Amino acid sequence: MNTQQFAVTPAQFTALVAKAQAAGVTITGNSGTVSKDGFTVEYAYDGTTLSLTVVDAPPFMTGWAVKQIKTRMDEELANATI
Repeated sequence: MNTQQFAVTPAQFTALVAKAQAAGVTITGNSGTVSKDGFTVEYAYDGTTLSLTVVDAPPFMTGWAVKQIKTRMDEELANATI
């Protein structure tokens, strides 16, 4: 599997959920599965760590999806507003 883990505070998680919802991705609770545009990601948040696993992607796109998630999460977590 292509699991990535990020150190995330509760305030950061709340902000990330709001951003995901604004982008049309419904997040319900601290764990689950979300799909959009042919990509499916499982998420789990335990209060300190957010784990994201790409479980489905269009052919030959899984590696790209993993890289995009890492890049975007690094950018979001570096953002001083969350």
